Amino acid sequence: MQLKIEGSKPKFRLHLEKVDQDLSIPRKIFARIRKIALSAPKLHFPTLGRKVSLHLEQVSLERRRKMFIKPRTTPEIILKLQALHRRLDPTHKKQPLILQDLLKRKRGYKGEQNLDKYLEYLPQKDYLFLCDLNLIADHRAFQIDTLVISPYLIIIIESKNFFGTLFFDQHTKQMLRTYKGETEAFPDPITQTHRQRIQLLHWFQENKIRPAPIETLVSIGDPSTILQTNPGQHEIFKKILQAEQIPERIQQLEQESKDKILTPYMLQRISECILAQLQPPDTTDILEKYNIPSTELLQGVRCPSCAHIPIHRTHGNWYCPRCHQQKQKAHQQTIRDHLHLTASLSNKQCRKLLQINSINTTTRLLNAMELSTKGIGKAKTYHLST
Repeated sequence: MQLKIEGSKPKFRLHLEKVDQDLSIPRKIFARIRKIALSAPKLHFPTLGRKVSLHLEQVSLERRRKMFIKPRTTPEIILKLQALHRRLDPTHKKQPLILQDLLKRKRGYKGEQNLDKYLEYLPQKDYLFLCDLNLIADHRAFQIDTLVISPYLIIIIESKNFFGTLFFDQHTKQMLRTYKGETEAFPDPITQTHRQRIQLLHWFQENKIRPAPIETLVSIGDPSTILQTNPGQHEIFKKILQAEQIPERIQQLEQESKDKILTPYMLQRISECILAQLQPPDTTDILEKYNIPSTELLQGVRCPSCAHIPIHRTHGNWYCPRCHQQKQKAHQQTIRDHLHLTASLSNKQCRKLLQINSINTTTRLLNAMELSTKGIGKAKTYHLST
């Protein structure tokens, strides 16, 4: 039997299709599934067996795939910072700064993920979501965290994820964050989204696309964050909302728009045009940014269990002399880290990195990772697949 979920919370239906006679599901279990099916990203029901749990998970992933036509992925800057942190000596003087920046980036990314979770509650057939967009208009690059496209309107959503109290000063056009007794000033996110709206309108004009009305929202990822503003200025909280309030606000904006502007054809054309013109997400030279010479990067494979460098290759495995663990593919993270930091890797460079001598072994290890390649023979280099 196959479970199929349709619709959105709280109204949806469960259908059974007899495609597997070996699997039977008690009717009493249906009420349990119906109650929480769309409120959890992964469902595990021991009484149903692993087969049904996996299928429900696949249904959820398929639903997300149809809505998020450009899904959110881990930002390249986070991958670069993680790689730099792993490949530097733990006592390196730049480690505290790198870790501080990494935590900030991760916190921002978590806020964006929180928003995605709530956006999934919107009806699948009515919305398209595009995340982490990097576009160019008027010869200037601009970035949008989340773009929501519906038949009624287009919505730009900027995600913020701060702890403490946020005060949105409408006189100075600043966002003031107070946390643990300290106050910091940040650019006003409403002004930021207005600038993004102007840039997106220019992009539509350059691509000869008649846009729908464009609205802007700011999503606050942490539900414990306190939001404040000047007296009499509380109208801004129709623009700045907690992430869980965003779906309801989107539907309110649609009701205010009343008329459908974009046909299914236009929805498809806009999304395809955006996808075709996406720019590379991040080209930061992370070593240059932190003024770290490549000679300070550690050579050798890092132990996935205890982080010891180097571990040694013996009989087709990697052996750690510190924790005595053996891992068959420990080298893969080391190679990926190197490519995040330096962009390319030759066989000779890889042998030095992994501290092995065999050209053939190194070639086999690199080929097994399905990396992109350029050149042939000794000039062949390996790159992360885009």
